Amino acid sequence: MNKHYCPICGYELGRVYADGVICLCCGNESGYDDDIEKEDIDYDEYLVMLKIRDDFEHKKKPVPEHVTTYLKNARYEKKTAWAILRRKWKQEGCAWKYGPGPEGWGMEMAEAQLRNIDKP
Repeated sequence: MNKHYCPICGYELGRVYADGVICLCCGNESGYDDDIEKEDIDYDEYLVMLKIRDDFEHKKKPVPEHVTTYLKNARYEKKTAWAILRRKWKQEGCAWKYGPGPEGWGMEMAEAQLRNIDKP
């Protein structure tokens, strides 16, 4: 049986970290928290591109490639977003977000858990 780990904190999940899955340990939600816009985008242009995409999708027409490319490049790729979230979680002391967490939870346990990241 395959094990599934949070790509941010290494917590063993009961399922694949896919849209809507929330990690009990770091508290991040796939498809929401890891959908990070780059800081250097022109936000007004970004909003226009979102509107164009939504209009085409609403009309069930193909979204123009330049719009898709622009929107893709305006967000960090998942692995980069996960690294950003991991750094933030570590800077905040690797706090357990939901529930009491395991007994004795602290930095030593968090560091051991982080070694689960990228395990097959």
